[in-house]
Amino acid sequence: METLSLGKSSIDTTYFYGTVTGGGAHGPGICQKVVGMSSKGDLLLTRLPMHDDRSGSKRSGSVNYELTGNGVYRAYGYADSNRSEGPEIFFELDGDSLRELNRNQLDERLRLMSPENYATMEHNRRKAARRTELLPEIQAEVNELAADRERLEVTMVAVDDQLELSRLAVTRHKSCGHFDEIAVDTVDELVVRLSAPSAPCPYCEASAKKAQADQEAMLRLQDAAATNNLPPLSGSPRQIKWALEIRDGFWRNSPESPLLKRATTAKYWIEHRNELK
Repeated sequence: METLSLGKSSIDTTYFYGTVTGGGAHGPGICQKVVGMSSKGDLLLTRLPMHDDRSGSKRSGSVNYELTGNGVYRAYGYADSNRSEGPEIFFELDGDSLRELNRNQLDERLRLMSPENYATMEHNRRKAARRTELLPEIQAEVNELAADRERLEVTMVAVDDQLELSRLAVTRHKSCGHFDEIAVDTVDELVVRLSAPSAPCPYCEASAKKAQADQEAMLRLQDAAATNNLPPLSGSPRQIKWALEIRDGFWRNSPESPLLKRATTAKYWIEHRNELK
């Protein structure tokens, strides 16, 4: 009778013998029969009749799994020494012949057991490998788009069961947060438009012009206040600009008022603006 030795455990043509070692720390192991595979690549397994000869505390003894005829079997969690468990193995029983299977041999047996599911699993495996192969290239493109900080949204419609372009509506988001509306008739035109440098953002230009005008107005008001020996005001830039405008109007009507020298906070002039007209 042929046998496979697994250290403290063993297999013959009738049983898998799993021994408990290390005071119950290792073993006795589990043995199952492989009956096929799913389309996802998971093994389909059946339980085997088990004879439990362990002690009441389960810290010594053995467990025997009865092999149920020819086929492929899986064993794992068995003790191969007093200090360790052995690796998962697959073996085949064919009459009086018993041998361990490597990965390629196991794949061949699974292909024969479940031809349709094996073909599906292989197809999915190739797809996954292809995705892995393309991932660096795709990631590089994603990184380039992220660096450019521009996103394109293209709408396509299906006409007469054929995919056709229906006047591409494109929104080009700028890094500043605003966007351009672009309308083109062909993909070639879209490529040309998007290949050209992005035009300056009109919203940002208008905002910059307003900020510059506000700054210039602030400087004029501060110069006028210094010329008229009026004290500087405290507050935020926006408050100060508003308060300077209020105080300038009050100065023109009451140039000798002591309030001009006494009130030095922007908040005062803003809160009392209706009383100072």
